[in-house]
Amino acid sequence: MARTKNGLPGIYNSSPITLSSEDGGALALDSSGRVVLGTSTASVGTVTLGAGTAIVGAVKQDVVNWTVIRKYLASGDTNENTVWDPTAGKKFVITDIVVSATAAGTCTLRDGTGGSTIMILSFAANGGWSSNLTSPIISATADNNLTIQASAATQYIMVTGYEI
Repeated sequence: MARTKNGLPGIYNSSPITLSSEDGGALALDSSGRVVLGTSTASVGTVTLGAGTAIVGAVKQDVVNWTVIRKYLASGDTNENTVWDPTAGKKFVITDIVVSATAAGTCTLRDGTGGSTIMILSFAANGGWSSNLTSPIISATADNNLTIQASAATQYIMVTGYEI
């Protein structure tokens, strides 16, 4: 049951709690909404992680040990070109993207060669676009590659993300 201790709302236990890899846990927050791990006068609580638990905090799409992947491609033609070909059985997840073009035209990003369009960007000559995506773009199907197709000019793309 929720109550306060040292002026902080939360759920308090007289002994440490143990969380397994699929359990959730409560956090103590101060009046500004910041997480409180302990105070100088009293311990707010202790959390013991289950065996094999490697991190505390957010995970990426159910992947605990994920590696940041960066892909770069300069495309000087109007063909559909692969930017990212994920590891067999995996999906790409785009978290950041930077695209630029040397001449006016469009850039089409697709989920799989000839696949569904993720987005079409229009550029003025020497234009560009970048985004740190609040909601990552996740490939619809494992083994789909990420492609780019320019309508004209040379286009440059860099994506950052991970695979799931």
